[in-house]
Amino acid sequence: MDTANANLAQIQELYESARLALSNLSTSYATNRCSEETAVAALSALSQLIEKTFTHYEFAFFLEKDYFGLLVQLYPILRNDYPENLWRLFQLSQLIISNTKNASDLNALFHLQGFHLFFNENHDFDLNDEVVDYFINIMKSIVLKLNEQSDFSAIESLVLKVLNLINHKDN
Repeated sequence: MDTANANLAQIQELYESARLALSNLSTSYATNRCSEETAVAALSALSQLIEKTFTHYEFAFFLEKDYFGLLVQLYPILRNDYPENLWRLFQLSQLIISNTKNASDLNALFHLQGFHLFFNENHDFDLNDEVVDYFINIMKSIVLKLNEQSDFSAIESLVLKVLNLINHKDN
């Protein structure tokens, strides 16, 4: 097996591990047996998956699996029960955006359902200043990667959301 195939196989294993960790978290959350340890394990599994995927830039696999959909699954649990860890989801989002190599890939990312679900979520900005900071930094990263081929209409709602933060208590 060549190196590229070995890397993809490892990423596929990490993806299945992340899905299993999220499934365990969802099950324990639904039965009121959720612990912060289980939530952190899911975050850790997602982090490993994202880091490995972008280290080897397996962007086609990322798109196929829509990793943002995984972040969307974890978001409400962290928001409701472990808000002190919520910033880590935004950190992972920042990692994805920062490591997206070109405008074409960025446009593909903008059209993922999970991307829109994640960023159009009600983020309760008034309750978590770290989330506000990450959200603004993510948008800065996006803006810096835009060019004439970028599909602005795909991120218009995000830009408007950032502009609404002008009235946020820290601004």
